[in-house]
Amino acid sequence: MGGGFAENDSAFLERLKDDKPTLDLCYVRVSIYKGRFVISTIPVSSVLINPIFQKATDL
Repeated sequence: MGGGFAENDSAFLERLKDDKPTLDLCYVRVSIYKGRFVISTIPVSSVLINPIFQKATDL
């Protein structure tokens, strides 16, 4: 049951990779681990792909 959902999402993301989509990350944890910049999700995190609002389109 969950496999079909994951396969659909991964196929969607695979098609987007060449379009260079805009990602909006909401409520994430940002840190530096072993000298590298790291973004981690938390239970309330959201990831929006190609969001439609003015500040995102200005970027």
